[in-house]
Amino acid sequence: MLDALTSFPNLAALGTSLLASLLIVLTQGWHGKYTFDLVSGVQRAHTRPTPRVGGVAIVLALVCAAPLAEHAAQGILYPALLASAPALLFGLAEDVTKRLGVMPRLLATMGSGAAAWYLTGVSLTSVGVPLLDQLLGLTVVSVLFTAFAVGGISNAVNLIDGYNGMASGFVVLALLALAAVAGSAGDQPLQQCALLCAAAFLGFFLINWPWGRLFLGDSGAYLGGFVVAWFCVLLCQRSESVSPFAALLICAHPITETLFSVWRRLKQGLRLSKPDALHLHNMIFSHVLKLTGERKQLANPLSGLILAALSAPCALLAPYVYHSAVACLGLTLAFAVCYTFAYVSIERGPLLMAEKASSDMPHG
Repeated sequence: MLDALTSFPNLAALGTSLLASLLIVLTQGWHGKYTFDLVSGVQRAHTRPTPRVGGVAIVLALVCAAPLAEHAAQGILYPALLASAPALLFGLAEDVTKRLGVMPRLLATMGSGAAAWYLTGVSLTSVGVPLLDQLLGLTVVSVLFTAFAVGGISNAVNLIDGYNGMASGFVVLALLALAAVAGSAGDQPLQQCALLCAAAFLGFFLINWPWGRLFLGDSGAYLGGFVVAWFCVLLCQRSESVSPFAALLICAHPITETLFSVWRRLKQGLRLSKPDALHLHNMIFSHVLKLTGERKQLANPLSGLILAALSAPCALLAPYVYHSAVACLGLTLAFAVCYTFAYVSIERGPLLMAEKASSDMPHG
């Protein structure tokens, strides 16, 4: 796979993404009033207004590099790019207006999943669960389930987009894992597509991390989530040797974060759509911020790197266990348990407990 990593289409995707990202940063004085992510807000950890339209640079790189790919890979890339349009455009609308609700964006990402089926005829017809597999034999159920899965992963990736390098780091790792599994399963066209997309996101990553000159924004997060989710669907449907639970393992980080956040908010009586700063990544950032002497510019990229690395074990193990449903499911559950243990441990740790005690003390 090393030779494939340095192929001309991949280098073109990397270079175009890098140059386009730099261009967005250098011209922010012109478009900043529309594209800036301001420093106020419950989840903000940056110290200056920053463009949040990294998705534009990435999709431009994919559009430019796709014609350079082999014909079989183009047959995967072109429908994927076309199908990603609803997720990308609705995400971009949120990046610019900051007023688009959660539900329209969720429906848009699900629409991208449905569009991908319409363009390719591919949908999930088996997930390794007998009763559900029978239902997936019905086309309407299969398409709806596929759209929900794609939309869910897209929004889960957007949920973990909190610090420099975090979401884009996950996307790169997940796409490299998909490429490795596809290569082992003999699906060379899908491997090439995954590597080309990984190169495009890596070009953005080099501008985003460590200093956060450009953010993914909703457009980039939804695009990354869609690409990962759709390639997971294709991998499972095109290769009989790949367990559907391999996709679950590769996406364990954002899926666990989303499910845990839903459970936590329901338990606390909070609205599911209301942003808060109680995610695991927020807590890790709080600790790193203390350790770096309250320097956000240092704590932000360090937190992003730590959190992106959470996805590394799943990405590294997937190419070795992709054929075993038991191993993939077991490792996914192990990740969820470790995540929960880490959350509870950090939540009850001395630093956060001290912060809570300080906030409860009378002032004046």
